[in-house]
Amino acid sequence: MPWPPKLSNPVLEPDTVPLELLELLRRTNLNHNVNLVSNDEEALYAACYDGDVNNVKQLIKNGANVNLVNHNGKTPLYAACCKGHTEIVKKLIHHGANVNLVYPHNGETPLYAACCKGHTEIVKLLIVNGADINLTDQNGATPLDCAYFKDHNEIIELFIKNETTSSKSKERLFYTSCLTGKTEIVKLFITHGVNLNPENNILGTPLTWACSAGHTETVKLLLENGAIVDVVDYKETLLYAACSKGHTEIVKLLIENGAIVNLLSSNEKTTPLYQASKKGYTEIVKLLIANGADINLADQPDRTPLYCAYFKGHNEIVELFLENKATTRESKENLLFFSCSKGNYEVVKLLIKHRVEVNLDNESDGTPLGLACSEGHTEIVKLLIENGANVNAINNYGATPLYWACLESHTEIVRLLADAGANVNLPDSRGVTFLYSACSNDQTEVVNLLTNKGAKVNLASDSGRTPLYHASKKGNPKIVKHLLNKGANVGAASNSGRTALCRARLEGHREIVELLIYSAMLQNIAEETPRFIQQDEKLSTVWHKLREIEAIKKIKSELEFSFYDLTKKDAAILARSIKSRDLELLRKQLFPDYTDKLKKNLEEIYLHKKERNETIDSLLSNSCLKYNMFSSASKQNRNQTVQLNEIVAREILEHLETKELGVLNQAVSVPCSFNNS
Repeated sequence: MPWPPKLSNPVLEPDTVPLELLELLRRTNLNHNVNLVSNDEEALYAACYDGDVNNVKQLIKNGANVNLVNHNGKTPLYAACCKGHTEIVKKLIHHGANVNLVYPHNGETPLYAACCKGHTEIVKLLIVNGADINLTDQNGATPLDCAYFKDHNEIIELFIKNETTSSKSKERLFYTSCLTGKTEIVKLFITHGVNLNPENNILGTPLTWACSAGHTETVKLLLENGAIVDVVDYKETLLYAACSKGHTEIVKLLIENGAIVNLLSSNEKTTPLYQASKKGYTEIVKLLIANGADINLADQPDRTPLYCAYFKGHNEIVELFLENKATTRESKENLLFFSCSKGNYEVVKLLIKHRVEVNLDNESDGTPLGLACSEGHTEIVKLLIENGANVNAINNYGATPLYWACLESHTEIVRLLADAGANVNLPDSRGVTFLYSACSNDQTEVVNLLTNKGAKVNLASDSGRTPLYHASKKGNPKIVKHLLNKGANVGAASNSGRTALCRARLEGHREIVELLIYSAMLQNIAEETPRFIQQDEKLSTVWHKLREIEAIKKIKSELEFSFYDLTKKDAAILARSIKSRDLELLRKQLFPDYTDKLKKNLEEIYLHKKERNETIDSLLSNSCLKYNMFSSASKQNRNQTVQLNEIVAREILEHLETKELGVLNQAVSVPCSFNNS
């Protein structure tokens, strides 16, 4: 039978005979016309339903059949039991009513109806008069089941005491009471001698059910009355079950009553402590440790409670274990590796607090710092560095923490490591540097950061390839420009003889090719035009123009005076420039465009110089200018003319701008009679 059974609820419908008519019949004593209603049975049912004792007596006296059913299939006794009319029940039983007559629609008996409604006296009457207490309804529920689920404890006790009650029914009810925490009913069973420690019972023990469901008072009651604590039900100990469910008070009760804290479950081969750690029940873990639980006792796959708590993320429990010197399968250091890999900052902090060595090397994973760098856990990296982690530690593959950070593009971690003293130029076993890897992986930000932190741009791998080679292969103009600006050697060739320019051309990166050609000119690397450029008209034009421009720049940078000086400076400087050998050098260059422009500008310079000289000569011959320019500021010599040496006067005038000379010339050309005023 499924448990709990589906209980039917006895429902009575008023009979079809109007009660007013029955009352009228009773008052007028029209007993000889009782059959005016549908029949005697309908009238009797209606009277029992209504609780009309006198009418019931009269109808029975007039011969009504107490066991005939009404049109719905219900007996008068069923109606009286349902409604709780004790006197009528007595009357009907006295006149031969069948106490076990079943209502056909749901299989209920009068006893079932009385139990459901909680009519204790009627239940007693029915039992005394032979009611079968084990009859079930169509759902398999007994009258006792109905009384239990309706919480009619007095009726339940009647059944418990009754020897005819099915033992299975009693057992089921007892276990259910333990499971649901109905302590008062459990007390009733204990009072009447129920077995608390059945052997080989498929249901286990009542204590198991109470522990599993977490009913502390019920557990306490069972323990006080002799329930055994260390039985194994369903391959679990009671303590294991309570720990699994997080029932702290029950765990305490079981331990106080002698439960063995290190007893393994027979299915998972784990301890109560392991289960509490797995579920994160901190208080239970504390209780178990305080009462002697072995914190390092592992399960069958060799996992300890600490291991379990860590992987379930129960950090408070992890700290408890660390404080109590717990270990993982091998050591606490393993936990550090796990935490750095998974990003568990709090556990890393706990482990460091408990003095775990941060620089231990794992053959497969390297150092904890390397793992944290690889996974991008920035805060853990900071924490490890602050606590002495070696930023240059090398694993079995020759890789350092910086290698992993660069490989995964964790820029902030790269910065942290570099600031902490990581060697940015340390090659791996193949001679590959961090910058090389960053260029290979097209990591612009990492490239910028490494070069700014001192990474050498021309360090080649064992294959002879440089960072520029791989940047050119990838075709990233930003990285190529950056490397060139940092001094990357365009002419560096790999072991196979290929340069960055060759690689860029093979990959079809035209923009990179032009960048590299331009840089080659800057570095004065190519004296002759490469064959592949000769074969490409556009590249050839670019090549020759760049060579001409860069050669001009080179010559200009070696001259005392630049082209800008020759076209923009004042006359005095121009005069000196014309006399210098630098001008002649410029004029002799073999670059047509530049030479033509220079010639034109020099012609303008000579013309300009001639005009300035004429203006200066005119000014020097003007007596008015002499007085205005050279009269003393002293009041005593105000009217005296001071004649300066002509060479000195000319030098002074030559320092004036051409525009200023023009203004001065115009001013002195005006009649100067005012000068003597």
